[in-house]
Amino acid sequence: MTYLLNRELYCKIELKSSFMDREPKKIRAALVGVGRWGRELLRELNRQIELEWCVHNGSAETIDFLASNYPDLPQTTDYLEILNKEEINAVFIATPTNTHFNLVQQALMANKHVFVEKPGSETSQELSRLCQLAKIRKLCLAVGYEFPHHSASKKIEQLLRTEKIRSIISQWFKWGTFDNHAVPHLLSHEISILQAWELGPLQPKKYHQ
Repeated sequence: MTYLLNRELYCKIELKSSFMDREPKKIRAALVGVGRWGRELLRELNRQIELEWCVHNGSAETIDFLASNYPDLPQTTDYLEILNKEEINAVFIATPTNTHFNLVQQALMANKHVFVEKPGSETSQELSRLCQLAKIRKLCLAVGYEFPHHSASKKIEQLLRTEKIRSIISQWFKWGTFDNHAVPHLLSHEISILQAWELGPLQPKKYHQ
């Protein structure tokens, strides 16, 4: 039996997941970043929660996009302005990976729950520090691995209760160019799925061609 995870489709955000397992109306959030993935998040967040603010880099194209599609959504280029607003209790970050660590750290220090697009940071050491900070401050920190919530992944998780995996074949069909490192940006999806299935400790191996 084969189950396909379509990576060309961005899965809908499930705000009833572990990060947002609370009354949607209690979530008063700001979105940071309005690029490709930021606009995907913006569309879903605007429909599901009280999205209060949008933070972006100030480009004319972004300003025009927001004015045309979300004219009532307040926008700013000042991230610290958002962090200083007590009514904002969550921040969704969709910016380049090299900005994640500082933006997430600042948000956690400002007592905001954080959702950040994957990968959470550039190194596992940085991400470990962020997780520890979130734990100390009793805040939610979630990284945007959507495929464990995919219906196919959930079906396999259900089957694993009574059956064993013989093998796993993972294939990527990505159009166009891809300049990012394959491990944190692609392989990490498979790792997130395997961890969600609770198969035990993963034992990485190196293969050379």
